[in-house]
Amino acid sequence: MADDQSDIAVPQFIVGKVLLFRLESPSTAVITDARFELVGGRVFAVGVTPWGSSPGFKDKTLAIAWDLVREFYLFDSVEEWQAASLAAEKAKQEAKSAAEPKP
Repeated sequence: MADDQSDIAVPQFIVGKVLLFRLESPSTAVITDARFELVGGRVFAVGVTPWGSSPGFKDKTLAIAWDLVREFYLFDSVEEWQAASLAAEKAKQEAKSAAEPKP
């Protein structure tokens, strides 16, 4: 991947943060130590995965095509991201329970 980031027009406030991406498909991705790289004329957000769907994906480099990102969230640490994820999951479960018919 390219080392020269001077010509990449992307938000530099993202560099070094923990990012949660929502992509065009219903999937999400999380990277730490984010940076941008130009590969084949296309901009990628590149970082390291803090976890994975299987143990083999932890601490691996992940590149996400910037043009496929629909939205993203910035976190200052993995711990902050994990706390936000737990709170979101808890709220989702509570909403599901509230929507279930009562006997």
